[in-house]
Amino acid sequence: MFNVIKYSLLENLRNKFYLASIGIILFIVWLSHYSSQINYNYGNYTMAILTFGMYFTKLVAFAFIIFLPVTNLSQEIETGTIYFILSKKIERYKYLVAKYIAFLLLYLTLLVLSSIALWLLTYVLVKERPEISFKLVYFVYAELLSGAMVLSLVFFIYTAIRAPIVTATVSAVTFFFSLMLESAKDIADRADTIFVKYFYLFLYYIFPNFRYFNLEKNIVYDKPIDPGYLLAMLAYSAAFSMILLLGSSLIFKHREL
Repeated sequence: MFNVIKYSLLENLRNKFYLASIGIILFIVWLSHYSSQINYNYGNYTMAILTFGMYFTKLVAFAFIIFLPVTNLSQEIETGTIYFILSKKIERYKYLVAKYIAFLLLYLTLLVLSSIALWLLTYVLVKERPEISFKLVYFVYAELLSGAMVLSLVFFIYTAIRAPIVTATVSAVTFFFSLMLESAKDIADRADTIFVKYFYLFLYYIFPNFRYFNLEKNIVYDKPIDPGYLLAMLAYSAAFSMILLLGSSLIFKHREL
């Protein structure tokens, strides 16, 4: 399994989409410096640059974790590379888990690269409110856990339907729809009919709670983050990801390539 991880990392480190993601993230960091000038005179340079940098980094990293895995898996099946790998007496579930770990590590490198660049800009170059920039470690932590869930969702859908475009579309819709369900529980509490109440409760609980991982406001406004909340995030992400990854492995094991 380690060889599959190593092969996937080396292969995708040269991937144009991965290199483009790095380039875009560095461009975002550079652009965030200029976009923050409007707030500079008010002493909000660090807040502005971190807000811009984190939100746009999330978009690029999200596109990466959605599109590159399905493209890579699809190409390996179409070119027959997967048959060569599996002929080395590697079980299918190990192949899938190795791919999952490799893409998650690549995803992590994007987050770390962006955070280091933002830290250099706010702490080393400007040195304005440096304590905030150190909280970028929470951003990496939260986005890594969120990315682990997204990636497991992508793997589950792809192994079930083997359609790259549909997989990417359904995964993206699920993610963004989840973010829009913030008020669904409140609507359910105020609902006049049982049907409406349980319909919104169903939507609220059936979709993965990606809202749980949004720590940007805590970081930007230097609000305390409860360690218990961080552990709860880890438990939620691990449980969700392992369940879907287990389902993906079972489907992948028994279906035709």
